[in-house]
Amino acid sequence: EGIEAFETGRLRCTAPRSHGFIRVHPENPYAFAHADGTPFFPLGATCYGLFDDSPITPALRGEYLKTRRAQGFNFVRMTVGHSEARAAADPAFWAWGGTPGKPDLDRLNPAFFRGFDELMRALRAANMNVELILLNFYRRPFTDTNLWTPARERLWLRHLLARYGAFDHVFLWTLANEYETHPDGRYRLDLP
Repeated sequence: EGIEAFETGRLRCTAPRSHGFIRVHPENPYAFAHADGTPFFPLGATCYGLFDDSPITPALRGEYLKTRRAQGFNFVRMTVGHSEARAAADPAFWAWGGTPGKPDLDRLNPAFFRGFDELMRALRAANMNVELILLNFYRRPFTDTNLWTPARERLWLRHLLARYGAFDHVFLWTLANEYETHPDGRYRLDLP
């Protein structure tokens, strides 16, 4: 049996507070523009563990963003679920259930995502766009081919896309950086 909910009230529409999502420019496939037509020339820096690398503090993160914006950078490349070492010391930096030592990859950690949400809002407030790298095949749990199953990967990707898809400052969704895992699960960087 279904549930019905009825509400009455008013809806107030306001002008957008941003230029909208960044897309390929409608008149030039070699350029980018915001949804409102404002041109976007990407100039980015990489800070993979901007949220959860061990030496990153809120003050250091703020200084990094301030410095990069002053240098003209307008996006940062970063991963999500980056640091097993930081998560071992502080469970708020473990994206899944359990712990890094005894992970439960069928659950996601709300505390982690509340913290990551704060970072995403801070990036937006700093007018810094994001290239979000979704899978980090150099860190656990992504490197553990026994634990990181296709079903768990789908759960992870669906959650990230649903949670951050409304953030108009996500400039690029990058599935993964280099991917050198072979079918046996071992990394081989020595092969052509």
